[in-house]
Amino acid sequence: MKRNYFVLTLIVLMILSLFCGCGRKAVANDAYWNGSSDLGYVTEDSVAVSKPEAEYPKYESDSAESGSTAGSIPHNQKLIRTLALETETEDLDQLLTNVEARTQELGGYVEQKNVYRGSAYANRVYRHGNLTIRIPAEKVDQFVLHIGDTSNIISSNEDVDDISLQYVATESRIKALEAQQTRLLELLEQAETMEDLLKIDSQLTNVRSELEQVTSQLRLYDNLVNYATIRLTITEVREYTVVQEEETFWQRIVNGLKENLQDLGHTAEEFAIFLITGLPYFLLIGAVLVVLILWLRSARRKRAKKRTKPLPQEDSQ
Repeated sequence: MKRNYFVLTLIVLMILSLFCGCGRKAVANDAYWNGSSDLGYVTEDSVAVSKPEAEYPKYESDSAESGSTAGSIPHNQKLIRTLALETETEDLDQLLTNVEARTQELGGYVEQKNVYRGSAYANRVYRHGNLTIRIPAEKVDQFVLHIGDTSNIISSNEDVDDISLQYVATESRIKALEAQQTRLLELLEQAETMEDLLKIDSQLTNVRSELEQVTSQLRLYDNLVNYATIRLTITEVREYTVVQEEETFWQRIVNGLKENLQDLGHTAEEFAIFLITGLPYFLLIGAVLVVLILWLRSARRKRAKKRTKPLPQEDSQ
């Protein structure tokens, strides 16, 4: 009798263990699929919960952008340097060749180049060019010194943009997307139905597309930080613009007289060039005037002869 109770008790315990195991398995499956069998709701937050938090770095772009996290700023700041230089030269072709050669020596490159030939009747300014040059950030000062040695810099301006916070936020976003991609690949291997397979694949495609865009943005940041942008404007002139300190009364008189004499010489030179180059037109106009004058004189003589010619007398009866 006792043996029968023992066997009956053992059977009941086995049945209860079986039900408990099934219940734990169901709970695990629910947690695995984030509370639903519909895989279309798998998001970055749900994927991060499925594994320990230490394995997936937290995305802190909001705190980085607002500046609330003091430790998010890297020790090495990400600075974008942009310089605008305006310079003068007496030989544009030679300076362009010199600039391009120096740019290559420093490991940079010319991104854009435009040369304008100017007007044929220009008095002092002949040609000018605009260049956009990319130079390694640590060699910008060397390039500017070289430009100052080979030409006359008349203006310069530098703009520095600190993108350290944006850079950190982009790096964090890349890590989060990579973690999400890894998790979706694991779910893709474990998918059992075609519907689940298609939904996971759609999620994976979106994550990869966004990851590619964010990675491209980070590469752009690296390029802008590593290579400074120099916008160089070159003007070809006859004489350099001299920047002087405050002049005295007599210095102003002497310098003004000197400038006026130079302008007078330039005007005489341009007038002589105008006369020489316009000589064919002047000869043509002169020939026309000579012909016109001769024709007028001939017509005047004919009219004078008609006036002095005696009238015919009538026969006397």
